[in-house]
Amino acid sequence: MPSITIQRTWNVNGVPTDVTSVVLRDALNTFGVKRADTGTVVVLSGTAFTRVAPGVYEYTLTGLAAGVTYLAATEVVYLGRTDRFTTTHVATAVAEAVPVVTGDATIDGLLAARANYAAILADISAIPKPDYNVHGHSYSWAAYQTMLREQIDGITRTLAVLQPFEISSQGII
Repeated sequence: MPSITIQRTWNVNGVPTDVTSVVLRDALNTFGVKRADTGTVVVLSGTAFTRVAPGVYEYTLTGLAAGVTYLAATEVVYLGRTDRFTTTHVATAVAEAVPVVTGDATIDGLLAARANYAAILADISAIPKPDYNVHGHSYSWAAYQTMLREQIDGITRTLAVLQPFEISSQGII
């Protein structure tokens, strides 16, 4: 199913920092996300992002038309200052992973987290974005992709410790 994940990372002196609020809202308060071709609003103004890590916020839209360009207006409030950004996104379909359920809550949580990181990495890799600075805040997509890969690798190593396996074989004498 085609989707878009919009993410905002707020850095202060190169360190991801929590903000007062992150919402989808244009300056005229008319839309959060709309189709670029028709202007049809698909997310209302004022819709809040979810905090996924310190200084990192995201919002995911699903059920979109594949290959269609959408405009997302984001408003970030930090220390009483409001910054607005408008970005374009193309809805892409990401292959759904088959969930693996082991019955162990820790392992199932790690498997789900790894699948989520992999989905985000696949989504942002579909349409590469440049690194940039806005009002003294830097945005590094390459660093974000590296962090996602490191998270996936770390979870994989943890799972390897939690789920050791043994291969049994028999030989014929």
